[in-house]
Amino acid sequence: MLIDAYDFNTGSTIRSHILNNEKIEIHHIFPKAWCCEKHEIPQNKFRSSQFNSIINKTPLLARTNRMIGGEAPSKYLDKINTWSMQLPLFQEEPRADTPEDKLNSHLIPVEEFQDDDSEEFFEKRKEFLLKKIEKVMGKPVNRENEDSSD
Repeated sequence: MLIDAYDFNTGSTIRSHILNNEKIEIHHIFPKAWCCEKHEIPQNKFRSSQFNSIINKTPLLARTNRMIGGEAPSKYLDKINTWSMQLPLFQEEPRADTPEDKLNSHLIPVEEFQDDDSEEFFEKRKEFLLKKIEKVMGKPVNRENEDSSD
C-alpha cells in the first residue's frame, strides 16, 4: 500500500529501492526511545500496542531509518528538510520535491508530525490508512467494532 511512498532521505520511491535490491526496514514514526522519554517509562517496561501498530510504522531505506534514530518527529523533520535541499535537480525517476510530499506519500499527517502530537497523529493517520484501504478494496471498512487501542 505504501510501496510508492518516497524515502525520507533519497526522495525516491520505496518501489525503486526494492527493485535495486536495497534493504528496506519498517520505521516507527514515533520512535520508542522518544515515546519512553516523553512518558517517563523505562524502555524495558514500555509496552504499547499503539506504538507497535501499523499506524506508527512506515517503510524506509535501512540507512535512512538508522540516520533518523530515536529522535522526535519534529527533530528528524529538520533532517528531512536538509536531505530535500540536497536532491539533484535532474533525476531519472519521479522524486518528492518537498518534505511535505515525502510525509504525505506515507499518509502521515504533517501538522501533528511537526508538533510531536502523538495522540492526534495516531487518530488522523488511522483514518488516512482506513480511507486508503477502502479505496483499494472499493468498499467501506466496518468501523463499528473498532477498538480504540488499535
